[in-house]
Amino acid sequence: NKELIILYQTLIKRGDSLSKEEIWKCIKPNHAFNHSKYRVLHTNLLKLAEKFILIQEVEKRDLEKDLMMSELLLEKKLIKHYQFYERNLESKLADTKTYPASYLLKKEFQYQELKFKEIQGNSQKKRGSENNLNSLHISLDQSYIMHKLKYYCESINFMQVRNVEIDSGIADEIIQILPEKDYLNHVIINTYYNIYLLLKDSGDTKQLKKTQQIIKENHQKFESNEAYEVYTYLQNICIKQINSGDNNFLLLLISIYQDLIEIGILKKINFTPWMYKNIITAGLLSEQFSWTNEFIEEYTSLMPEEEKENAYYYNLANLHFYKKEYSVTISILNTVQFTDIAYELDGRWLLIRSYYELDEFYSLDSLLSSFRLYVMRNKLLTQKTKKQYFNLIRFVKKIISIAPKQKEQIILIKKKIEDEEQIANKKWLIKKVEEMLL
Repeated sequence: NKELIILYQTLIKRGDSLSKEEIWKCIKPNHAFNHSKYRVLHTNLLKLAEKFILIQEVEKRDLEKDLMMSELLLEKKLIKHYQFYERNLESKLADTKTYPASYLLKKEFQYQELKFKEIQGNSQKKRGSENNLNSLHISLDQSYIMHKLKYYCESINFMQVRNVEIDSGIADEIIQILPEKDYLNHVIINTYYNIYLLLKDSGDTKQLKKTQQIIKENHQKFESNEAYEVYTYLQNICIKQINSGDNNFLLLLISIYQDLIEIGILKKINFTPWMYKNIITAGLLSEQFSWTNEFIEEYTSLMPEEEKENAYYYNLANLHFYKKEYSVTISILNTVQFTDIAYELDGRWLLIRSYYELDEFYSLDSLLSSFRLYVMRNKLLTQKTKKQYFNLIRFVKKIISIAPKQKEQIILIKKKIEDEEQIANKKWLIKKVEEMLL
């Protein structure tokens, strides 16, 4: 359809700058604008685009394509053609080097079901009493148990985070029979089973290390996104324990991140700013500065283009702050203009702490005044956020104005900070006031 080709080319090249009427003229220069016909053209182009991305995706999925084609050939009773694809499928389903075990497990049942249909439809095989029912039951059980365990783990995790009840059906009954029926010999089922054991007792470091080792040794048997997902359970458990005050899990968390880097998973998935920030924060808290610096230099390039510069300079400055190289932190932050409001706020807060640690209170007072003006004028900040930062600025000003020996005033300001609910970075303020009392 030539009109759809013109519409497509026009939208791709100039769609943002042209009105509907101007686009219509590109398609039908000698006809008056017709809104309903214009909408029909758009709808038809959308349908073609949907078909295109579907076919393109099917082409990428080797086994799915062969399974679909085999089913079509079987329905049309083109047995010779079907048998060619059948042999092809058998070869691919045995190819554990090319395809992850979790993926093969999902496809094995589809293949066995298809094979059963072929045997049922073949009169010669029926007379010989040939069937694949044993293989069909094994693949069905394994596929079902894998999916059941996977979503049972997700349900337990969800219930722990959101404090809700989820009916997991017969999951508990399945858990009981796993060791008896040798299902744990399958590496994917065994992995999810160990994740389940860990979720039931998240403080068990021995079980965490065991599960981590199982995942690391068998990560190639999962698809990349699923391999990252199973590691996420371990990450979340460590972060939960750290937030509860158990810093013994900090080094365990770092070892999990090191696994992800070593086996290359982070470069195969959709690497998000959230992942980037969490890994750097863990590195800084554990004082693994050399490792953190290497991570920043190598993995910033995986960030979304619009975040790369902000993320790089802020985290580089933060690294030097944790190393107590406050002058370097100030130098970096004074040479970069953040375009993201979150980085701007964090960057200014990092500057405040750096000047404070260097006892440069004159520069700090000037910075606090400009920061207050920035917060006041910023239309993107909510009133609640503005109040939190105004209180932060106010209390920092009070702290730097108090002489170290004025104990009564220090105790009074500490109480005011503790009583104030709307305040940003409250823990840091209390810590600094307590240091003044020593």
